[in-house]
Amino acid sequence: MGTNKIGLLLQQKGATQPCHRCGQFGFTVLNGFTNFILQSNFRDGVEVEGASVPVENVACDNCGAVTSRAVGALGLKLD
Repeated sequence: MGTNKIGLLLQQKGATQPCHRCGQFGFTVLNGFTNFILQSNFRDGVEVEGASVPVENVACDNCGAVTSRAVGALGLKLD
């Protein structure tokens, strides 16, 4: 999944606002994805397997603030 494709999808969805931390407009879609692991509770310790949400990460070119976008909400599938 190319970073250019993700950048275009974000523009199409109106995700064009400035950075929430510094107000600048330059962003870079990071190559790769991250999984947010969903936890039902912490009583039995942290689970490392199970339900998760794969996300693409976007970094502000100015201050480095990173924001995440759920892959499924963008209509993408991980290959």
